[in-house]
Amino acid sequence: MEEDFIVEDGGESPSNRRPFFIAVGALLAILVVSVICSVSVLNARNSGLQADNSQQIAARETENAEIELSNQQVTQTIAAMETEQALPTVTPPPPATNTPAPTNTLRPTNTPVVRPADDADGPATPELDGGEVSDDGTGANTPTPTSPLGGTNGGSGDDALPETGISTWGALVAALGLIAIFVGARRLRAI
Repeated sequence: MEEDFIVEDGGESPSNRRPFFIAVGALLAILVVSVICSVSVLNARNSGLQADNSQQIAARETENAEIELSNQQVTQTIAAMETEQALPTVTPPPPATNTPAPTNTLRPTNTPVVRPADDADGPATPELDGGEVSDDGTGANTPTPTSPLGGTNGGSGDDALPETGISTWGALVAALGLIAIFVGARRLRAI
């Protein structure tokens, strides 16, 4: 079995390549002309810039010399000020003050403090932290914490959760109610 391939004759004659060579030559000529033009423009700019640069360089050198001169003057002024500050100064003695003579002051006496009778049997005084202080007659005060919600631990009874005011059964009912709301919302979304 012999495979048959169709082979086209690729024999190009020199006359077929001629337009290609003409296009390549034109592109090369354009490239050479653009390079020559770029070089000539850059040379023209550099010659004009060199004249401007010499003037700018002279102006900057003059400015730098003026800055250096002013810096030297400032340095000399600072050195003179430091030298002046380092010199010892004569401090005059302070003027005499008129101090008054000491006076005889009486010593404090032990005076007993007597409480009024209505204060000892009066109502308990509230503390700043919300508790009450009760006096048991011995002079020792006993603080008793109170809650603004009532009850001993902030609740309504012994089974209340601490610091919430909600009983255990109330918390369970609230939790079951929230679960029912979530389930109902899911079912309504499914519709």
